[in-house]
Amino acid sequence: MRVGSTGQTGWAFLPKGGSQAPAALGLTVLPTVTDNEKYHSAVPVYDLAVAAGGFTDAQSPTPTGWAKLHTGQQLDKHTFVARVVGHSMESGIPNGSWGLFRMWTAGATPSPTAPDGKRVVVQLRDETDLDTGGQYTLKRWKVTKLGPDMEVLETQLRPDNPAFKSRRFSAKDADLRAVAEFLEVVG
Repeated sequence: MRVGSTGQTGWAFLPKGGSQAPAALGLTVLPTVTDNEKYHSAVPVYDLAVAAGGFTDAQSPTPTGWAKLHTGQQLDKHTFVARVVGHSMESGIPNGSWGLFRMWTAGATPSPTAPDGKRVVVQLRDETDLDTGGQYTLKRWKVTKLGPDMEVLETQLRPDNPAFKSRRFSAKDADLRAVAEFLEVVG
């Protein structure tokens, strides 16, 4: 992620093409791994802008590399690693760290109340991040207003760092979708 002048956080992008993904402390990123390692001890590293567009059953994003992990998390074809750049989710998610995420694919997206309180990658379908111009951000998802039939009328995206501001979105003004859940810092 990257952070702009008012503290909203967006995603930084890893190099495309034949470039090598940057290394990080405690994390080994390789161009490829054996089939036996895939989703057992290694997961793909994604450029989130590419991966988020591929969070549907019809599309499959291409990894920029593979990260070998030592984690207690269950790894599967929905887990991936992306670099977090920015300060809005500190201290729990440090600037420059690598995060492990689990994507929700089309048809498996949770109800709008399911990720309540969790750190999630959010697609801002009708909005853009005010500072980065991107359509994806990592924040805590908080449902702040429910309708009479338990439909979500308002959602707040909250940074962990109190120096940054939350943003509220009403269902009638913005289309938000939680696309992946943050699991842990892995490097």
